[in-house]
Amino acid sequence: MRKNIILLIFLSVLLGCSSKIKSITEFSNQDGILSKNRIVAFDKEGNKLLEQNFGNERSNRITKSEYKNGLKVLEIDCDYFQKEDTCVLRQFSKYEYDINNRLIAETKFEEDSAVRFIRENHYFKDLEVEKTMTWGMISSKQPDYGEARVYIDTIYYDKLRRKIKIISSSPDFKKPFIEIYKYTKKGYSRELKGTYNNDTILSYKYNKLQKKAIKNKINFDFGDMERNKYEFEYY
Repeated sequence: MRKNIILLIFLSVLLGCSSKIKSITEFSNQDGILSKNRIVAFDKEGNKLLEQNFGNERSNRITKSEYKNGLKVLEIDCDYFQKEDTCVLRQFSKYEYDINNRLIAETKFEEDSAVRFIRENHYFKDLEVEKTMTWGMISSKQPDYGEARVYIDTIYYDKLRRKIKIISSSPDFKKPFIEIYKYTKKGYSRELKGTYNNDTILSYKYNKLQKKAIKNKINFDFGDMERNKYEFEYY
């Protein structure tokens, strides 16, 4: 018990210095045997540079991000094949911003540079509207906007900039999908309405590390502390 308390205090100190965290490695603990699940790397400003997954014998996804003046401008997804020691490009995204450094558009490309989707962002006082145009399996380097499927997500935020409601609509939907979020100090609930005609409420409980991550705005989801262990490297 005393050892666990000391460990949590030590990790809390590390998480309290979010700008100094260089990487977090997650291990799964099964019958006392640790195996690596994923590693996430950050720059000195706390931006996520890399997320690499482990455990699949054939290939594992790696996501890399590039930043300019603190803003993400490029994200690359590739599948790493250990036997060939190579990472095969799958998709990549480019980001555009307005003069106030707010994201205005993300363009997702396939490995051959064909456009998978374009997502436009529009900001208002307490909400954000995302308009996504996608071409599915007929991605093209010169997409026909008249042939795009259009999806609109209206996202409402509270004073802490946490999403509290999402309304998803499209000409392809019979009715909108609705997500409602409610927060407590211990976690949050997510209520789904309109999905497959069944309403569902999902509950998520924060562990102590996740509370620290949220407080210090660390882009990392900590799993079950009984099943997972974490290793920190910092600048």
